[in-house]
Amino acid sequence: MPRSKPQAEDEGEADAPKKMTRRGLTSSEKTDLTEVFALCDSDSSGLIDWQELRRALRGLGFPVSKKESRALLRQADKHDEIGLIEASQFLEIVESLSLADHARHREIVGAYRLFDKTGSGGITGTDLKQLAHDVGETFTMSEIEDMLNTADLNGDGKIDVHEFEEILMKTNLFRSNQDEEK
Repeated sequence: MPRSKPQAEDEGEADAPKKMTRRGLTSSEKTDLTEVFALCDSDSSGLIDWQELRRALRGLGFPVSKKESRALLRQADKHDEIGLIEASQFLEIVESLSLADHARHREIVGAYRLFDKTGSGGITGTDLKQLAHDVGETFTMSEIEDMLNTADLNGDGKIDVHEFEEILMKTNLFRSNQDEEK
Protein backbone atom coordinates (compact mmCIF):
# COMPACT_ATOMS: atom_id res chain seq x y z
CA MET A 1 0.00 0.00 0.00
CA PRO A 2 1.49 3.36 -0.94
CA ARG A 3 2.11 5.61 1.99
CA SER A 4 1.34 9.26 1.95
CA LYS A 5 2.83 11.77 4.33
CA PRO A 6 0.27 13.13 6.78
CA GLN A 7 -0.25 16.82 7.33
CA ALA A 8 2.71 18.89 8.41
CA GLU A 9 3.88 18.10 11.93
CA ASP A 10 2.75 21.44 13.27
CA GLU A 11 -0.80 20.95 12.05
CA GLY A 12 -2.93 18.86 14.35
CA GLU A 13 -0.42 18.87 17.22
CA ALA A 14 -2.43 21.55 18.98
CA ASP A 15 -5.43 19.22 18.76
CA ALA A 16 -3.52 16.28 20.25
CA PRO A 17 -4.58 15.44 23.80
CA LYS A 18 -2.23 16.84 26.42
CA LYS A 19 -0.92 14.31 28.92
CA MET A 20 -0.13 15.09 32.51
CA THR A 21 3.35 13.74 33.10
CA ARG A 22 5.67 13.74 36.06
CA ARG A 23 8.70 13.51 33.83
CA GLY A 24 8.77 13.72 30.08
CA LEU A 25 11.30 12.04 27.87
CA THR A 26 14.78 13.54 27.96
CA SER A 27 16.44 14.84 24.79
CA SER A 28 18.73 11.83 24.82
CA GLU A 29 15.79 9.41 25.16
CA LYS A 30 13.97 11.17 22.33
CA THR A 31 17.06 10.86 20.12
CA ASP A 32 17.44 7.17 20.94
CA LEU A 33 13.75 6.47 20.36
CA THR A 34 13.80 8.37 17.07
CA GLU A 35 16.63 6.05 15.99
CA VAL A 36 14.54 3.02 17.02
CA PHE A 37 11.65 4.45 14.98
CA ALA A 38 13.91 4.87 11.93
CA LEU A 39 15.18 1.30 12.24
CA CYS A 40 11.61 -0.04 12.27
CA ASP A 41 10.50 2.21 9.40
CA SER A 42 11.23 -0.48 6.80
CA ASP A 43 10.57 1.70 3.74
CA SER A 44 12.10 4.91 5.16
CA SER A 45 8.87 6.82 4.61
CA GLY A 46 8.89 8.51 8.02
CA LEU A 47 5.78 6.50 8.92
CA ILE A 48 5.21 3.11 10.55
CA ASP A 49 2.23 0.77 10.60
CA TRP A 50 0.97 -1.33 13.51
CA GLN A 51 3.32 -4.22 12.72
CA GLU A 52 6.37 -1.96 12.71
CA LEU A 53 5.05 -0.30 15.88
CA ARG A 54 4.71 -3.68 17.58
CA ARG A 55 8.24 -4.67 16.54
CA ALA A 56 9.65 -1.40 17.91
CA LEU A 57 7.76 -1.61 21.20
CA ARG A 58 8.67 -5.24 21.78
CA GLY A 59 12.29 -4.35 21.05
CA LEU A 60 12.05 -1.72 23.78
CA GLY A 61 10.72 -4.26 26.26
CA PHE A 62 6.99 -3.55 26.05
CA PRO A 63 5.34 -6.97 25.48
CA VAL A 64 2.40 -5.72 23.41
CA SER A 65 0.05 -8.03 21.55
CA LYS A 66 -1.17 -7.52 17.99
CA LYS A 67 -4.46 -6.23 19.35
CA GLU A 68 -2.72 -3.77 21.68
CA SER A 69 -0.45 -2.53 18.88
CA ARG A 70 -3.41 -1.87 16.62
CA ALA A 71 -5.25 -0.05 19.42
CA LEU A 72 -2.20 2.09 20.24
CA LEU A 73 -1.80 3.01 16.58
CA ARG A 74 -5.51 3.88 16.22
CA GLN A 75 -5.35 6.05 19.34
CA ALA A 76 -2.24 7.91 18.13
CA ASP A 77 -3.51 8.23 14.55
CA LYS A 78 -6.73 10.11 15.36
CA HIS A 79 -6.02 13.29 13.40
CA ASP A 80 -5.49 11.80 9.95
CA GLU A 81 -6.56 8.13 10.32
CA ILE A 82 -4.29 6.72 7.61
CA GLY A 83 -3.21 3.75 9.72
CA LEU A 84 0.33 5.06 10.04
CA ILE A 85 2.13 7.15 12.62
CA GLU A 86 5.14 9.39 12.49
CA ALA A 87 8.06 9.63 14.93
CA SER A 88 6.44 12.25 17.20
CA GLN A 89 3.40 10.02 17.67
CA PHE A 90 5.70 7.06 18.38
CA LEU A 91 7.43 9.10 21.10
CA GLU A 92 4.04 9.86 22.68
CA ILE A 93 3.16 6.15 22.71
CA VAL A 94 6.46 5.17 24.33
CA GLU A 95 6.13 7.93 26.93
CA SER A 96 2.59 6.81 27.74
CA LEU A 97 3.66 3.17 28.12
CA SER A 98 6.62 4.22 30.27
CA LEU A 99 4.32 6.18 32.56
CA ALA A 100 1.98 3.19 32.81
CA ASP A 101 4.96 0.99 33.78
CA HIS A 102 5.97 3.58 36.38
CA ALA A 103 2.44 3.64 37.84
CA ARG A 104 2.36 -0.17 37.98
CA HIS A 105 5.73 -0.18 39.74
CA ARG A 106 4.45 2.33 42.33
CA GLU A 107 1.41 0.11 42.93
CA ILE A 108 3.63 -2.94 43.42
CA VAL A 109 5.91 -1.04 45.82
CA GLY A 110 2.81 -0.01 47.79
CA ALA A 111 1.73 -3.64 48.05
CA TYR A 112 5.28 -4.63 49.01
CA ARG A 113 5.19 -2.25 51.96
CA LEU A 114 2.11 -4.06 53.27
CA PHE A 115 4.12 -7.29 53.33
CA ASP A 116 7.31 -5.76 54.75
CA LYS A 117 5.67 -5.10 58.12
CA THR A 118 8.89 -4.05 59.85
CA GLY A 119 10.09 -1.81 57.02
CA SER A 120 13.37 -3.70 56.96
CA GLY A 121 13.61 -3.70 53.18
CA GLY A 122 12.93 -7.38 52.93
CA ILE A 123 9.97 -9.69 53.48
CA THR A 124 11.01 -12.40 55.90
CA GLY A 125 9.42 -15.65 56.96
CA THR A 126 8.20 -13.84 60.07
CA ASP A 127 6.50 -11.20 57.86
CA LEU A 128 4.81 -13.93 55.79
CA LYS A 129 3.65 -15.76 58.93
CA GLN A 130 2.24 -12.52 60.41
CA LEU A 131 0.47 -11.63 57.17
CA ALA A 132 -1.05 -15.11 56.94
CA HIS A 133 -2.25 -14.78 60.53
CA ASP A 134 -3.68 -11.29 59.79
CA VAL A 135 -5.81 -12.66 56.96
CA GLY A 136 -6.87 -15.80 58.83
CA GLU A 137 -4.63 -18.28 57.00
CA THR A 138 -2.46 -20.88 58.64
CA PHE A 139 0.76 -22.07 57.05
CA THR A 140 3.38 -24.39 58.46
CA MET A 141 6.91 -23.07 58.74
CA SER A 142 7.83 -25.50 55.95
CA GLU A 143 5.22 -23.91 53.65
CA ILE A 144 6.42 -20.42 54.54
CA GLU A 145 10.04 -21.43 53.89
CA ASP A 146 8.98 -22.84 50.49
CA MET A 147 7.25 -19.55 49.61
CA LEU A 148 10.28 -17.58 50.72
CA ASN A 149 12.73 -19.82 48.84
CA THR A 150 10.65 -19.58 45.66
CA ALA A 151 10.63 -15.78 45.70
CA ASP A 152 14.10 -15.16 47.17
CA LEU A 153 16.03 -15.07 43.91
CA ASN A 154 19.34 -13.84 45.36
CA GLY A 155 19.33 -16.26 48.30
CA ASP A 156 19.70 -13.67 51.07
CA GLY A 157 16.83 -15.10 53.12
CA LYS A 158 14.34 -12.33 52.41
CA ILE A 159 12.29 -11.02 49.49
CA ASP A 160 13.35 -7.56 48.36
CA VAL A 161 11.13 -5.25 46.33
CA HIS A 162 12.69 -6.36 43.03
CA GLU A 163 12.07 -10.03 43.79
CA PHE A 164 8.53 -9.18 44.87
CA GLU A 165 7.91 -7.34 41.61
CA GLU A 166 9.40 -10.23 39.62
CA ILE A 167 7.00 -12.70 41.27
CA LEU A 168 3.97 -10.44 40.75
CA MET A 169 4.83 -9.83 37.11
CA LYS A 170 4.69 -13.59 36.55
CA THR A 171 1.07 -13.59 37.67
CA ASN A 172 -1.91 -12.37 35.68
CA LEU A 173 -2.53 -9.71 38.32
CA PHE A 174 -0.08 -7.15 36.90
CA ARG A 175 0.52 -8.44 33.39
CA SER A 176 -1.20 -7.20 30.25
CA ASN A 177 -2.73 -9.62 27.77
CA GLN A 178 0.69 -10.19 26.21
CA ASP A 179 -0.08 -13.80 25.37
CA GLU A 180 -3.18 -12.77 23.46
CA GLU A 181 -2.69 -12.86 19.68
CA LYS A 182 1.11 -13.28 19.81
